[in-house]
Amino acid sequence: MASNSYSGLYRAVLRLFALLAGTFITGRDAQSQTTVNDAIVTRRLQDVVRFIGDSSGDIDGTFTPEFVRRVTRAQLLSIFANLHAEHGAVVRVAGPGEDAAAGGSHSFVFGDGVVTSVKMVLEDREPFRISSLLLGAPVRPETTLPALAATLAKFNGTASLYIAPVDGDRLTSLAEYQAQRPLAIASTFKLHVLDVLTRAIRQHEHQWSEVVTLREEDFSLPSGVLHTWPVGTPLTLQTAASLMMSISDNTATDLLIRVLGRARVEAAIVAGEPEAGNANTPLLATSEYFRLLVADSGRTAGRVANSPQDRRALLPELRRQPLPDPALPLATAQAKVGWFGTAAGLAQELHRLRLDGGADSEENVALQILGITRGLATDRAQWPYGGAKGGDVAGVFSYATLLESHSGRWYTVAFVWNGDPSVVTPPRAMPFVQRAMELLANEPHAP
Repeated sequence: MASNSYSGLYRAVLRLFALLAGTFITGRDAQSQTTVNDAIVTRRLQDVVRFIGDSSGDIDGTFTPEFVRRVTRAQLLSIFANLHAEHGAVVRVAGPGEDAAAGGSHSFVFGDGVVTSVKMVLEDREPFRISSLLLGAPVRPETTLPALAATLAKFNGTASLYIAPVDGDRLTSLAEYQAQRPLAIASTFKLHVLDVLTRAIRQHEHQWSEVVTLREEDFSLPSGVLHTWPVGTPLTLQTAASLMMSISDNTATDLLIRVLGRARVEAAIVAGEPEAGNANTPLLATSEYFRLLVADSGRTAGRVANSPQDRRALLPELRRQPLPDPALPLATAQAKVGWFGTAAGLAQELHRLRLDGGADSEENVALQILGITRGLATDRAQWPYGGAKGGDVAGVFSYATLLESHSGRWYTVAFVWNGDPSVVTPPRAMPFVQRAMELLANEPHAP
């Protein structure tokens, strides 16, 4: 299970891509070159479009020698291939001013709906090769939250969305799509574990400073770091919870499930995600999840299709198995195994977590822990508080974030997407979440 770091990686990739692309810019904008007409610009734009879908084109005939010296053929084709893999083919080239979301001289509209700005400079003489090229970060073009939510009907697979401000003690939907549809949520289930711990501390059953010992039975596979620490290591519950939320540490998660009790955490998830029915029964520890998914278990699909009683009977067998080699391939049925929930359920869990931790108190340790990872809420001027938890495995993406505006109003955004593993990827999903947060910031009474 990937950690929250994928949101940081996504931003880093975009920064690197922008840096690489930015080095291409030299000379004057193509529109200012009197010897270059619209037909030539259109032809070169179409050349770039073809490269995005086909690596067999003539690089040297399309780009100047100076350009190719700065950015090699291999680097160019890798950038184009990644764009195609993550967003599909370019379905339309928009002219200047046609797409405000892109913000460039031209823009490419991709098959999945994202738009990238395109700024291009050509030689001022035949054969009018490209001397510089700047492709912007992929963005969604929709201008309202309901319009953005409506695009999910065209997504590969099944998606669930819920965006809501906190009104008093309840959430009021601003935009949603299949918000009650239960789907696999991967590591985002750890929000429920954090809330159970928070309530136990509020009820004086535990303390954040309480020291627990890492046991052999707690060990799981990455993500995280605790699986590399020695048995017997002492750590506080706050440290374990912080590792679970900030780097999605699976060993820390299993330790907390042991300390709190599997039955208690399971009951909380079942109560918090009623639409998921018995899919979360029994609650799997992350180590059991990995044991269930190892490739030599050809019975994965059959096992998870059994009744909750049959699945619970498997737990002792799973615990007897050694942890699989992290290098082993996992079963492809990951959307059918693990933890399940809805976008509405995740949003409600964020709301409960804030209240159970003490609402807006500066001593709300739960919000401090959640806020270690701000996710996409990187602009503190826009969102003074941001806390997020995400998860992704093959064919599963989930992301839930709690936000506070300058006016003191709280918002939740939860998005879940299940489908073809080659399509449901963080680089394809994150532009959608990013656009949702941008539009949310423009809502009345938001920041």
